[in-house]
Amino acid sequence: MRAPFGKTFPIMMKLVKTLLVILAAAAVIGFFYFLTLMSPGKSVKAPSEYIDPSVESSQLLKESEELEAEFEKSASVGIVSAAEVDKLRKAIRLQEIYIEKARATSSDRAPMNRLTRLRARLHNVEAEPLSRLVADFEKNARTAEESGDSDAADRFYRQAYDIQDKINRNYWLSDFKSVTKVVEIDKAIKNLQVRPMYEESLAAEKRAKEAVSKSDWKAAVAEYEKAVQISRDISLKFPTSGYNDYMRIQRMRGELDSLKSSDLKVEIEKLLGEAGELQKKGEFAAASDKYAMAAVRQKDINELFPRSIHASEEKLSEYSNLSTEAKSRIYAAEISALDKEFTEAVRASDISKASDLSANLVARVEQFRKDFPRNSDITSEDLIRVRYLNFTIRHIAEIQKLVKSDLLAVGSGGKKMLKTEVTQKLYSLVMQENPSRNQSSEDNPVESATYQEAMTFCQRLGWILGMRVSLPAESEFVEAVGNLRYADIDAISWNASNSGGSIHPVAAKKANDKGFFDLLGNVGEFVLGEEEGGATVLGGSSQTSADAISSLPRAKADANQRNRMTGFRITVSE
Repeated sequence: MRAPFGKTFPIMMKLVKTLLVILAAAAVIGFFYFLTLMSPGKSVKAPSEYIDPSVESSQLLKESEELEAEFEKSASVGIVSAAEVDKLRKAIRLQEIYIEKARATSSDRAPMNRLTRLRARLHNVEAEPLSRLVADFEKNARTAEESGDSDAADRFYRQAYDIQDKINRNYWLSDFKSVTKVVEIDKAIKNLQVRPMYEESLAAEKRAKEAVSKSDWKAAVAEYEKAVQISRDISLKFPTSGYNDYMRIQRMRGELDSLKSSDLKVEIEKLLGEAGELQKKGEFAAASDKYAMAAVRQKDINELFPRSIHASEEKLSEYSNLSTEAKSRIYAAEISALDKEFTEAVRASDISKASDLSANLVARVEQFRKDFPRNSDITSEDLIRVRYLNFTIRHIAEIQKLVKSDLLAVGSGGKKMLKTEVTQKLYSLVMQENPSRNQSSEDNPVESATYQEAMTFCQRLGWILGMRVSLPAESEFVEAVGNLRYADIDAISWNASNSGGSIHPVAAKKANDKGFFDLLGNVGEFVLGEEEGGATVLGGSSQTSADAISSLPRAKADANQRNRMTGFRITVSE
């Protein structure tokens, strides 16, 4: 609904008055601007005819100083008329003649310094009103700019630029010379020219965001491209303007690349989902192909749309690795099947079949670990195991016979324990070394092995038997010892009273009532578990007294220490 004329009339009158004031000011300033541009380009020197060349130098200097003093006196009370300025010009001319006369007889710099100071004073006097004009034009330009009159603002800024440029060229000694001011005004002019372009770029970006919110990707791409192109034009044509925003251009390019690559990203997500489902079904070859296609699409994004939020070298590497891993699962499954067949042959003591499979299995595991180091289906421990079994293949049957014939049940759950301590013969066959100090008989218990070496022995023997092998738990050892109340300690153990202080072959003494040999005496035995770096040793040794042995000695030993009175035995379970 239109406002009544009575209400709008005062507003219109106010606007008219404002425009009249601006026009009047512009007319006055324009007049001075015209005079300024028409004024001489250089300061006018006083004619030399009125200076008597025969006057002595001292008189010239004195007269110059008097003229300067008269000028400064008038200037101090605000009188700077043309006549007063002529006095300053004459003072300068007298100083110049004085210097020319004195140059041949003196090298004093003081006269020249005074001349420079006088010239600077003249430049300041002549440039000051021009500087005020510059300030007025700038003020009018800003007023016109605020009122939306870009043409008037441009005109005022250009007038200010011309005058300031004249000051810089003609009054270079004045305090009003300012290269910075010229640059600032030039920037303001360029900002006026570029502002409509910048505003159109902002509007295009806004429309692009609105299109994104509506999922109108085609429109969003078109508007972002328009916004980017306008911003690039600003950057190329007006590099010094305040609207040259490099970071904004890069951000919009990123948004644009992200939009353009969104279809590829959707395709990648679909491929990844399909690959995952195929893997669940065990279709690793097809899954590998899907991951490979996802890697190709990711590479397309990285190369075609490098600023996209979807661009990622890490993702490309990830999808490539997933493809390789899926492919490796095919070979891993084949190797696992071969390994299972080999393990069953070893466990069944079918050494002929195990030998036939062994070399092929080792070669395939080695190649797999080389080709697929990131795959965890076939580990480095698997490689160590098959290499070890391949190396030990000729002794497997002998080792199995030594162990299986000497196992007795202990505890519940089907676990069995070796009737004797591990002999040096068995240890040497499994470990290919013998750490024992007393090697007088291969049937002596192995001694001087560390706790960790005993654990390694258990691991390797487990590979050979195809079963779980471990040191006995303390409770299992105690159960195997049984009740010692009525036991004949000397009959079932080598101790300090009957051993001569040395170890003896295993099973040389009588078995206890449960069929186990040397649980007491001969060598102390490691049991399972470490506490604060120490291992537990049970049963005493050939150097332990019979009385102490009858109480089932328990001691702590350094897990890394070798002791010629410490050995071990093993337990076996499925």
